[in-house]
Amino acid sequence: MTGELVEQVRLAVPLGRPGEPSDIADAVVFLASHQARWITGQVLQVAGGHARTVKWLGVRPRHQARPHTHAAARDGAGPMP
Repeated sequence: MTGELVEQVRLAVPLGRPGEPSDIADAVVFLASHQARWITGQVLQVAGGHARTVKWLGVRPRHQARPHTHAAARDGAGPMP
C-alpha cells in the first residue's frame, strides 16, 4: 500500500490502522476453536470497525451492490409496491 492509501485507511478505520493478515487469522482461529462451538449462522466483520463507520455515516461503499429494482420502477413508473 502506498503511504497515501495507508493514511486514508488510518483515517477511515476506527482502530486507526490497516488490517493485517494476522487480524483475519485470529478470527479464523477463534471460529475454529472450542470457544466458538455455539456460534452458528453469523457474519463476523473483521474490519477494525470500518464497516460500522461506513454504515453510521450513511455512505455506501463503492463495491456494494445497489438493491434490485423492478424494470417499471427503473423506467420511471415509481417504486415497486
